[in-house]
Amino acid sequence: MEQPQPFKKKKRVSDKNLSLSRKIRGYVILAKGDMPVAVSEEEFLEHYHKRSNSETCFHMIKTKFGSHIKSKKQTAQFNELLVKVLCHNICVVIQEVNELGVKAEFKIEETLER
Repeated sequence: MEQPQPFKKKKRVSDKNLSLSRKIRGYVILAKGDMPVAVSEEEFLEHYHKRSNSETCFHMIKTKFGSHIKSKKQTAQFNELLVKVLCHNICVVIQEVNELGVKAEFKIEETLER
């Protein structure tokens, strides 16, 4: 079995020594409206990471609680989706309490009914 190769170390080169094509390599071209916009790769990855986190959450919810909504009315569908998200959040809190030893403290506030 082959041993894995170590990651290559990135070398930093000053901008004044780079040609235009090498300068462009660090940017991603995004289409915003009619005009393409160049953003840095770091900025792109920061936003992409947010997207990957949300897609991971959706996948976890669909895997645990099913990918279909069973309600017929729109209000009931929305409520069913909110319950799935709430249950997912409760499951994550329970997992963190058990795995990482996080202490979960919940405050109960009393509300006065009018």
